[in-house]
Amino acid sequence: MYKTLTEESNQTYFDLLVDGVEKNLSVFSTDEIKDLYLYVQNYCIRKIQNDQPEFLTQLFLIYKRKLAHPILSKKLRETEYRNIVSVGLRLKEYEWVHDFIYEFKKRIPPAIRKNTFNYNLANYYYSIKDYSQALMLLQEVAFTDIFYRLGSRCLLLKIYYESDEMEALDSLIKSFKIYLIRNHYLSSYQQTIYTNLIRFVHSIVRLKKQALQYDVEKKEATKQVLLERLHNTKDVASLEWLKECLMKI
Repeated sequence: MYKTLTEESNQTYFDLLVDGVEKNLSVFSTDEIKDLYLYVQNYCIRKIQNDQPEFLTQLFLIYKRKLAHPILSKKLRETEYRNIVSVGLRLKEYEWVHDFIYEFKKRIPPAIRKNTFNYNLANYYYSIKDYSQALMLLQEVAFTDIFYRLGSRCLLLKIYYESDEMEALDSLIKSFKIYLIRNHYLSSYQQTIYTNLIRFVHSIVRLKKQALQYDVEKKEATKQVLLERLHNTKDVASLEWLKECLMKI
């Protein structure tokens, strides 16, 4: 663990750590195992955030190993359940994610189980492009906290864009902007990443409309300008999705 911190660029130490944890689970207490897994998860997350998407697969395998541990998977925190779904969907492990959502539903605390289940299942259906089913499930999501307010709006925004429901998208963007301005419980980071998301969606929609009048050279040049802006903007929600939208124009 020390070497992964002091020589983080050398993946050998991380591989040795993961292997060591797996081979020696029996000598650690439950709390120690939780700490070790949390550490290796956070290592992967840092790498992913630093543009090393290959660590998504490593993180997914770590989650699967934890789920196979009877004590560690006896109860799941809402955030971990959500993170596992998110990583699985990014890797297009759709069948596995669907089974996980149902199989581990009962491991979520009863008070938040229904909401957690509905939101994550909506995310699954969005990912497989069953937008009508995703919209139905989002209607069942209660806005019990800021995450669900932001997450549901973000999913709706993607669904409206990909369904080419431009009137609904425009209306949502306007209400989303007002929500971000008026909600004083949001952190500055949350306000920034979602404001930037809205700004780039607006720019992409405009390019999509204008592209019909552009020749190929002008369209590609405009796309490159937007891609550069995306690359140079540090904090943006759904960055990879925005890039994919741009590349499809």
